[in-house]
Amino acid sequence: MPGVGIVREEDEVTDFSGFIQICEQCFWTVLKQLLFEEFSCGFSFDVGGVLYGHTVCGEWGVICIGQWGRVYYFNHSTNASQWERPSGGGGGGGAAVDKVRCSHLLVKHNQSRRPSSWRQENITRTKEEALQLIHRYIEQIKSGEEDFETLASQFSDCSSARNGGDLGMFGRGQMQKPFEEASFALKIGDMSGPVFTDSGVHIILRTG
Repeated sequence: MPGVGIVREEDEVTDFSGFIQICEQCFWTVLKQLLFEEFSCGFSFDVGGVLYGHTVCGEWGVICIGQWGRVYYFNHSTNASQWERPSGGGGGGGAAVDKVRCSHLLVKHNQSRRPSSWRQENITRTKEEALQLIHRYIEQIKSGEEDFETLASQFSDCSSARNGGDLGMFGRGQMQKPFEEASFALKIGDMSGPVFTDSGVHIILRTG
């Protein structure tokens, strides 16, 4: 009895890696452009506490990877990005500043390098809980419900709370790197999103 003929084709495997890579590049290019447009208008663009930033100078904006406290710089005209802060020359930027004056509000957590403060001898809150508090304070400040100095005086886990969070003038190399980069990236009067350091989670307000 003749058998029934079965035509079997080999499974065809299509390599989509190149297509995926192109899509990923397009996604990040569009996201960076949107971020820069938000920053240049003076707004903070925040995605789950991970990305935020401000205009640095000319066509350069700063984007902070909040989870690690790292920042990098993005040029919306050339799509160039770099870890080093761009110089003031070109693109309409001014001269780089040597010192800034900032206030901050620090919320420590149980992974902070010293999980205690003038407010609480043994801090047990998690990093996620600290971030939630920071977001709440940011919203209160933005809405006008509270002012930065009052919140810092009451709730900051830093001894600078007695001065409303004021740290005075400081230059590069005096603060932890993520704090320094975020501070120097701000314009006078601008407030950061969450900034992560070994001390905890900060909000930074540049005052000079």
